[in-house]
Amino acid sequence: DPIILEKKLSDLGINIKNFKIQNDEIFLPIGVTYDDLSDVNILRIRCEESKSTRNTFNLKRHLTNNLDCIEYETQITDPTILSKILIALGYYKAIEVKKKRYSGAYSKYNINLDYVDRLGSFIEIEALLEDDATEEQAIATQYELTKILTNFGLDEKDIVIMSYDTELY
Repeated sequence: DPIILEKKLSDLGINIKNFKIQNDEIFLPIGVTYDDLSDVNILRIRCEESKSTRNTFNLKRHLTNNLDCIEYETQITDPTILSKILIALGYYKAIEVKKKRYSGAYSKYNINLDYVDRLGSFIEIEALLEDDATEEQAIATQYELTKILTNFGLDEKDIVIMSYDTELY
């Protein structure tokens, strides 16, 4: 229940107030599906509306598992033109993800309460590691994040380890 979770987070001193709407278009290389994303550059164009509009381009590549990714992101000015460029480079729009997001922070982590079209409500906790982080550091961080979520009152069986685009596929 998102309302109970938001109250619990508030009781822990976590202020979840920063609201935004995010519309993502996910691009994959032609011939690639979500069945096997190993060694694949997953590209995302995000249009974000909050107090202002912000458009970004993101490249993600899975490393050891679904939660361990290398990501690079930059702001863009024209998402429509970039979409056409990606298609010309041999990518196709695989899926769209639309969500409403409330953001906050807990310790050194980003916390989001997401309301994802066609999927429902989620809490997301994210840790950003350096590019040279080891696999052991990534696994230890994933364990720590799972522990935090269970401390928030979530059952470990309810923790989803796939991205929203993969869930929607």
